Amino acid sequence: MSDSPVHQLWLPGADRECPVRCLVDFLAASMADE
Repeated sequence: MSDSPVHQLWLPGADRECPVRCLVDFLAASMADE
């Protein structure tokens, strides 16, 4: 979970544009990781 594509979404700009989408992607990645 160090080189995950989700990490690139967590940027100051992206976090403002789509905070909800970032959260959804993060949760989806976490579930897929398991």
